Amino acid sequence: KETLDSYEYSILLSVINECALAMENVQNAIEKEKNAVLAKNEQLRGDLLRAISHDLRTPLCSISGNADMLLSNSDRLDEATRYQIYTDIHEDSEWLIGVVENLLSISKMQAQKENFIYKSIQIKDQIAQILPILQKQYPSHKFLLKTSGFIPPILADENKFQQILINLLDNAAKYSSPGSNVKIQITDCDNMVSIKIKDEGSGIAEKDFDKIFEKFVRIENHLTQKAEGSGLGLYIVKNLIEKMGGKISLISSQTPPTGTEFTITLPVANYTAQSGKKLKENR
Repeated sequence: KETLDSYEYSILLSVINECALAMENVQNAIEKEKNAVLAKNEQLRGDLLRAISHDLRTPLCSISGNADMLLSNSDRLDEATRYQIYTDIHEDSEWLIGVVENLLSISKMQAQKENFIYKSIQIKDQIAQILPILQKQYPSHKFLLKTSGFIPPILADENKFQQILINLLDNAAKYSSPGSNVKIQITDCDNMVSIKIKDEGSGIAEKDFDKIFEKFVRIENHLTQKAEGSGLGLYIVKNLIEKMGGKISLISSQTPPTGTEFTITLPVANYTAQSGKKLKENR
């Protein structure tokens, strides 16, 4: 309630000005951070749209071309040719469903609404369904399957397990040279089933091992520059495997290039990976 003299007033004014400047700096930093996040999200959205549009365009063009052939020349095609066209349309449709499943998985993971329906699954049967589709996508590659002895069934969500296999095998073929081999080896060990998928690509640097499991990340080399992709596959794979009680690891080298080998382990049908307790199977 007292009147300030000129010296006290100048001190008070200086303090208030410093406070105002500090508050303005904080506000500017907040706005700058918001703008940076918006710019990054916009870039990620653009990258995702470009990658997804490429992944969708190839099978859609095939479906459209095959359907047009059936509509225009169905009466002039023999039964075997028509059956092959129907098969191609079905396989391309399944591939499109896989792309859409990846996008849905991302949104469900972020919303923590992923639902798992567990059942006993024979791994060899799942791979047998997937390989013809992949062979069509990569006709020059050789997919080689090797098993060691009896392989027990695993307890997993069938659709999500197929999604895991498709993403890993697609990556192995996409990032290795045409004409190379993609090797799949299945073994049984200590109530876990191990699946190794090895390509003959240029390899991954050890410093990038953890980075490749992040969203929208693609490691740059002469092969990845030629291949389109969204950078979502391995992020989805790691999340799905861990939620089903499994693990994923990799071995790779660029000097000399020995390719990349991913190993996933999942529990057999009557055990969990963590405790060895029996799991309830969904009926």
